[in-house]
Amino acid sequence: MSFMRVSSKVRLGIVLTILWVGYLWPKTQWKIPLKDRIFWVIVPPAVIWVVLWLINGFVNNKNKDEGKNDV
Repeated sequence: MSFMRVSSKVRLGIVLTILWVGYLWPKTQWKIPLKDRIFWVIVPPAVIWVVLWLINGFVNNKNKDEGKNDV
């Protein structure tokens, strides 16, 4: 997949994810254990990406099914 085909919303999401991890990872480096740091820094954006991916899949599937019964 070419990066040029990625929508502006996805590009914004990628940038925000990189900024989130880049900002929080060094700030929590010595304060909390690695397992907790992964949970609080990596998991939130991953969950958001998965939820948005699922919603997008259901919306696209609904749009494809709308015209099937029209005769």
